Amino acid sequence: MSSDTTEVIAGKLNVLSFDRQNKKVYLVPVNNAKTPTPETLKNALNRIYAQTVTDWEVSLLSNINVTFPNGKMTHGGSNLVSLYNADQKLVINTFGAMEKDALYLFFVENVTGKDGDMAGYMPLQRQAGFIYDNPSTNIIAHELGHGAFNLRHTFSSEKMIAAQGSTDNLMDYKGNTELWKHQWKLIQDPESKLFGFLEDESEGEMSTLQDSLYFFRYNYDPYGFFMMFDKKNTNKDNDLQINTPKKIAIDPGHGDKHRTNTKADVGSISNENYEKDIVLKIALSVRDRLLERNVNTMMTREEDIIVDGEVIKWRLEMAHKDSCDIFVSIHTNSIRNNDKAHGFVVIYKKDNESSKKLAQRIADNIDAQKLFTLKTFGTDGTRLEIAGLEGRPFADGTGRLGVIYDFQGEASVLIEVGFISNQQDLNTMKEKYKQIGTEIADAICDYIQYDSK
Repeated sequence: MSSDTTEVIAGKLNVLSFDRQNKKVYLVPVNNAKTPTPETLKNALNRIYAQTVTDWEVSLLSNINVTFPNGKMTHGGSNLVSLYNADQKLVINTFGAMEKDALYLFFVENVTGKDGDMAGYMPLQRQAGFIYDNPSTNIIAHELGHGAFNLRHTFSSEKMIAAQGSTDNLMDYKGNTELWKHQWKLIQDPESKLFGFLEDESEGEMSTLQDSLYFFRYNYDPYGFFMMFDKKNTNKDNDLQINTPKKIAIDPGHGDKHRTNTKADVGSISNENYEKDIVLKIALSVRDRLLERNVNTMMTREEDIIVDGEVIKWRLEMAHKDSCDIFVSIHTNSIRNNDKAHGFVVIYKKDNESSKKLAQRIADNIDAQKLFTLKTFGTDGTRLEIAGLEGRPFADGTGRLGVIYDFQGEASVLIEVGFISNQQDLNTMKEKYKQIGTEIADAICDYIQYDSK
């Protein structure tokens, strides 16, 4: 035996340590659709997610009956993996209030408009998901990966991680259950975006981030994910991503035919240009920019249909149900038989200092870009870019200014983007709606970072 006592390192073991976490899931049958038994799903989820130190509690709730406009639920969503369509929102609204921090899976049968054997849809970091035709528990675990943990697919059109169907990962489409190191970290910290954008299904969204912020290169293996980032020079005044728990409600004013009747609310009209269409485009641009900057959002409508009628109470109920902190309602202005009135106005409740700060941020961004004049009603020398209103012009809350008086969150504003009755304002809103939306969204982010409670 050698007397040499030199220490020799034979190998190295890297150990990740995570706190145990618990997740609660409720199963909700829609129109008497079949569901797995709670015990069966619980056992499957505990087995699949055991490697991430996650325990599951699963409960079955009572059936809800939903009458869909086309007789059956239509599947739909967005390549941003963050949205619900009108039928999905109808189910959610029919169900009602949800328990904070719990997840809800709505089981639906005979769904139309879906591709092939698509078995479910759950947007990233959202509370509600939809399961079609009672698939395997592995598929249900896949959908919960999206909603509960911000896990995206392992594939993209550029095959940045792995080609679709080529792995045994839970977030591939083979129905298997592997999870990899970078996914463990996301499961423990779903807010983290470090790796998330690499798995995004929307190549357009990914290229926006790449052009704005980073070039990147990486080496990949299933058990480790190693990246080196090269920060790209940028002339933008604000960083793309912000970290905030705040949730923003975006309210495009008006909307076309209701589901419950044939009445239409198009808003103001100018030469066959409808307010409801103009403000929807701007609002969608606000939403896209906020999502790009990692801000949680909801919209009172995402298309040209309103589920429950044109009442302010309904719009506010949606925002309150989603625990929104900030409410931004978007409209256009108009004066009949006056094509001179012009300009951008933000309205807030006068005794709410937070709303005033948000209004000022929005007005300042629009002013800096010279998108609109900050004069209105044809006056000279009077800046009415923010208007603090006293009193209550609509006591019953049904008028559009009800949103700034009855919103129970931190701050609320109503934006009159420009005058649809003024040709120059109208042209700006139609041609530069994306830039307008970006400036409004960036102003919201500035408020969150520098002024918010």
